[in-house]
Amino acid sequence: MRKIIEPLKMKDTARAEFDGWAHKYDRSILQRFLFKPSHDLIMSEIDSGRHVRILDIGCGTCVFAFRMASQFPYSSIFCMDLSCEMVGKAKKKLDLAVTAGGAGTVKIKIADSEHLPYASNSFDYITCSNSFHHYPRQERVAREMHRVLKPGGRALIVDGFKDNIVGRFIYDGIVEWLEGDVRHLNSGDFKELFGKAGFSPVKHRNNFKGLPIMMVVATAKK
Repeated sequence: MRKIIEPLKMKDTARAEFDGWAHKYDRSILQRFLFKPSHDLIMSEIDSGRHVRILDIGCGTCVFAFRMASQFPYSSIFCMDLSCEMVGKAKKKLDLAVTAGGAGTVKIKIADSEHLPYASNSFDYITCSNSFHHYPRQERVAREMHRVLKPGGRALIVDGFKDNIVGRFIYDGIVEWLEGDVRHLNSGDFKELFGKAGFSPVKHRNNFKGLPIMMVVATAKK
């Protein structure tokens, strides 16, 4: 039975968690065993041979955004997060990078994934790494992703893989115990959710180096 989560409580819990984590986020062991493998998966799907507009939702301190800016220097990268502390630290890093003559393509703001503050048909890619399970109204987020993507644009979402007993133990057991109000989806849930939001096809790839993760690749059909 799918548990019922009160949306505002879930957002407040997530915001408080990440505000408290911001000062040590870049040094977390998860950067090596969860976040870097997730970022590797996403970057393997981005066409680096042309100028693209990328929106990174749940950007944290922009570790991933600055990596993309380095690898895709002619692209425009927009980042957003609900946590004021995460965004504040990211902006300090951006100021230092710009002063040093780099990362000029990165733009950062505080925003809610249910209400993306961007025009329709604006982006070639949306990336979302290990934050989708924190979103209480995931169907709204999927519809907003579809709205701001260009026709044929792709949403690249990495989250915990829970299609087998090991993944369910980690994400429905340990992670829920640690983080409280979260909701990880399996591959079938993602396919149904993004299909209803107007994406086709909706595919996924798995990675078991480190913690088990899954990348959903959803193409905006318009």
